[in-house]
Amino acid sequence: MRLFLALPLSYDWLKTFEHYRDAHSDIRYLRWMPLENLHVTALFLGEVMDATLPHVIERAEEIAHATHTFMLDFQRIQYAPPETRAHMVWAYLDASPLYVRMVQELSDSFSEIFVGHEDIKSSLLSGGIDIAPHVTFARFRSDRPHPRELHKLHRTEREGESLAFRELRLYRSRLRSERPTYDVIDTFALKD
Repeated sequence: MRLFLALPLSYDWLKTFEHYRDAHSDIRYLRWMPLENLHVTALFLGEVMDATLPHVIERAEEIAHATHTFMLDFQRIQYAPPETRAHMVWAYLDASPLYVRMVQELSDSFSEIFVGHEDIKSSLLSGGIDIAPHVTFARFRSDRPHPRELHKLHRTEREGESLAFRELRLYRSRLRSERPTYDVIDTFALKD
């Protein structure tokens, strides 16, 4: 099964992003993510064997319970990824020290679990870890040509505000032709 660990967004931030999406719904080359799919990925694990799932849950729970709740500052919404041809829209967040430490601990811990599974371990070491937190908000539609010019994305009134994170979730990703679906396997509370 294809797994990742992520931070869910609060209801009020989901509503903020919903209003932003609705205000930009006329941009036809974008496929906006369903609100229930919005999250901040902490660590992408990739394909994981069913027998490994209890170990994944145990390690994720240990790290979550040892991590204090934290805030990430919302910067902006912008085409992404940076420095390449845009094919997504991200909501960029500032990485706090607690976030960076949690992501590094997850990466280190899962590198140990996946010893002998070189495909997963190399994913963790070469790109599974994301210290630049963001929310993938939209993707360019694959059924349309890449636009010659990109529409201007407007600012949102909440830039500079903080998002609070109080839990870590383990998700299963199912790739579908239309868009992926994410199923929550487990939720781990962060330390108060």
